[in-house]
Amino acid sequence: MAEDRLEAALEQLPADYRAVLVLKDMEGMRYPEIAEILQVSVPVVRGRLHQARICLAKLLQREVDEGTME
Repeated sequence: MAEDRLEAALEQLPADYRAVLVLKDMEGMRYPEIAEILQVSVPVVRGRLHQARICLAKLLQREVDEGTME
C-alpha cells in the first residue's frame, strides 16, 4: 500500500521534478548522468532534486494530515 501511495504522490509532481527524483533516488544514477540524460547542467539537477523532495514531502504529509495514509 505504501508503494501505491508513493507512486500516486510521484505522479502529482511536475514532470521535471519527477524525472530527477526517479533517476537519482530510484535508479541510483549520479548527477552527471542525470544532467546528460535531461540535457541540463548538474546545478539544475541538484536544484530540481531539492525542490522535488520538498514537494514530495509536502504531498505525503498532506495525506498523513488528512488521515488517508496509514
